[in-house]
Amino acid sequence: MTTIAIIGAGLIGRSWAYVFARAGLTVQVWDQNPEVIARLPQDLAEMIADVGGDAAIAGRIHGKATMAEALKGAGFVQESGPEIADIKRRFTSRSTVWPNPMRCWPRRVPR
Repeated sequence: MTTIAIIGAGLIGRSWAYVFARAGLTVQVWDQNPEVIARLPQDLAEMIADVGGDAAIAGRIHGKATMAEALKGAGFVQESGPEIADIKRRFTSRSTVWPNPMRCWPRRVPR
């Protein structure tokens, strides 16, 4: 597995993206708000600078316009959307888009 998909690019999603990219993996990030993806490079640069990390790590993190693009080729999916059951259901209900469901988090959505 060399490609990770991150669904949700808020603070938690960006943090996961950084962790996976720091480990040498390619990370594809999508957020339902296009403005969040548009400012992803700036947000990542600020976050990496804050932790004293290597700025080159951001080169392994790529914002994607659609969830399908973020999921393409991913060996693991880290779902990092808001902790709101309706939103979790909406993300996971796109089951035809998700790769192997055993490689996705969460595996169950609260009812």
